[in-house]
Amino acid sequence: MTPVGITFSIIQFLFVTCWTVYVIFLPQLAAQAGIEKRWVIFILMADQVVFALMDYSMGVAADRVLRGAGRLGPLLVWATAISCGAFLLLPFIAPTGSAALFLAALLVWAMTSSALRAPPMVMLGKYAPAPTIPWVSTLTLFGMGLAGALAPYLTVSLRGVDPRLPFALSSIALVAAVSGLLWAEKHLQREVAAEAATTRPVGQDVLLFFAAVALLGLGYQVHFALNSAPLYLRFAKPADLEYLMPVFWIGFNLLIFPRAGPTSASAALS
Repeated sequence: MTPVGITFSIIQFLFVTCWTVYVIFLPQLAAQAGIEKRWVIFILMADQVVFALMDYSMGVAADRVLRGAGRLGPLLVWATAISCGAFLLLPFIAPTGSAALFLAALLVWAMTSSALRAPPMVMLGKYAPAPTIPWVSTLTLFGMGLAGALAPYLTVSLRGVDPRLPFALSSIALVAAVSGLLWAEKHLQREVAAEAATTRPVGQDVLLFFAAVALLGLGYQVHFALNSAPLYLRFAKPADLEYLMPVFWIGFNLLIFPRAGPTSASAALS
């Protein structure tokens, strides 16, 4: 299962890197499209709303496809190709000064990019044996964490760069990586046990768990966005801030692997 986990990890790393590139250049591209700077924060907030709605919709759709004995990989590749196409066009559309066309491309990208979040996890839950899920999930989260840790350094290195180059490179790399889902799905299907998987109804304890995870995620986002920088500045110079902001993700990546072993053992016993 390690090759599958590495494939998922690379996909999530490149996906988060695309988001980082987008956030870095959005103010510049929005200005070229004739959108005032004060609207950039609202565009980012709207992106998050679209992500939340589409993640749920994509997850439900992916589950229905797999329940109908369909293959999810080709659909994800096509959705990613559309997403990356819209993403790639952003730095070319912005200089035309058409705010409507720019926002339309943004919407297409935001909606279709959700194919890379919930559906791969649905695929993993459908095909992967329970004891292997923690390890593959760990590798997947490692890719996201690594991209998060590198984001501030990427911001520094891309200053003054023509946005068309990073947009093109990240889009092409992501499409190529997602093509690996076709292989991953075939590999996972071969790993499925002959007996049908048993399903249990979702109980109150599961709902409470997900509510707690959502609250934890919200709390982290608020803390990172509002508190982290002021706390670091109490002990460091402003020039050092860009090197300190990834500390959370560095710690995340260091500690996520030790938890995979006990979780896998617990899954094997359940």
